[in-house]
Amino acid sequence: QQRRCNVATPLRVGVWGVGVMGERHARVLASQPDAKLIAIYDANRDKARSVAERYGTKVADSPEALLADVDAVSIATPTPLHFSHVEQSLSLGKHVLVEKAITEQVDQAEVLTAMARRLGKLLMVGHIERYNPVFGELRRLIRENGEPPFAIVFRRLSSFSTSSQAVDVVLDLMIHDVDLMLDLCRGQTVLHHDGIGRIVRTREIDHAVAHVGFAKGPVVSLTASRVTELKVRSIEVTTPSAFIVADLLRKEIQSYRNSMAAYLTQDGGVASQQNTQIQQVQVPTVEPVLLEMQDFVRAARTGEQPHVTAEDATQALRLTHALRSQMLAQLVAQP
Repeated sequence: QQRRCNVATPLRVGVWGVGVMGERHARVLASQPDAKLIAIYDANRDKARSVAERYGTKVADSPEALLADVDAVSIATPTPLHFSHVEQSLSLGKHVLVEKAITEQVDQAEVLTAMARRLGKLLMVGHIERYNPVFGELRRLIRENGEPPFAIVFRRLSSFSTSSQAVDVVLDLMIHDVDLMLDLCRGQTVLHHDGIGRIVRTREIDHAVAHVGFAKGPVVSLTASRVTELKVRSIEVTTPSAFIVADLLRKEIQSYRNSMAAYLTQDGGVASQQNTQIQQVQVPTVEPVLLEMQDFVRAARTGEQPHVTAEDATQALRLTHALRSQMLAQLVAQP
């Protein structure tokens, strides 16, 4: 049972690591009525001072000094450091939000999950796409449709110049969609999975394709690439009576259903016509990181479960590593 903080006062929170994501966390936390951004820490002192000045907080001299002053901490440091940073924070009795991936290795994630449970502390993981309002509306559509999907296709494509090269594309990009897939197929058993990867621009997997089949659920295809010249973030869902296309970038969803074909004879010729009902779904305009920080603050203050638990993140990491292992076993470098 997670111990909650005093809900009568704002949550005292700090940010450890203020790179791209960490600075976003600091910006949003600084504006939350139920939280107070006490301090930030980053190994890059100049960057830390700049962010602190921008959002009206102070720079801690060390991680220990940061953790001494807060109830909760957002950790947005490089993934290889997650295990030690989260372990230190939990051991000092802090609620933790850590950026995805939860850790590098599955056994590390399992240790931290058990530790948080034993200490009664929140360990939430920043799988930000769960808070994308497009994904939320897609889940609602599937639920209201009343028909389980039999096929789902995820595509997450980026150009090389705009992608991170710190890890391969499976651990950087595909893990997002593995998490979304497991959320859409919650409670279902993975029957089989396979993956193929290609080396194109680096010595790691740059382009990856995976297939996952669920025992009583859909067949799922996932493509992740950091070597395409078009940025794509899409989910296609097929049910017996509908085809739903969600664009996570443009914040659009279209639902196609009730297609009917008609064949008409005109002047001795045959003309075909297809009529399809197309529904354009309204998607709320809200920043995903705002929803994520609100969820973190709420869960830390009340003891309620967040949308993305450590168990969820560990499950996604486990399957991502299994797919990656299959890819590495048959990896081919493009000439």
